[in-house]
Amino acid sequence: MQATRHAEMEAIDVLLEQWQKNGLSKLEVAENFSKCSLYVTCEPCIMCAASLSILGIKEVYYGCANDKFGGCGSILSLHSSSSKLLTSSNVSIS
Repeated sequence: MQATRHAEMEAIDVLLEQWQKNGLSKLEVAENFSKCSLYVTCEPCIMCAASLSILGIKEVYYGCANDKFGGCGSILSLHSSSSKLLTSSNVSIS
């Protein structure tokens, strides 16, 4: 693990490694990503938001906006219509 890598990229790598160990095909991996929800403290940056969208992550929940680099609406809206990205304004955290 690299301390400077974003948590979203680390999470993706952990899933890919586990699914490869389980012998999943590329199609099965793609199907699995489409069923995933990601929970992060801060809005994903532009790079991470683009990666999550390309992978087809089902939902991304975040606690606060990223007003400098946010890729889920604060600076750019990189999510596709197939991805559901939720901001702190419409998510209750208990």
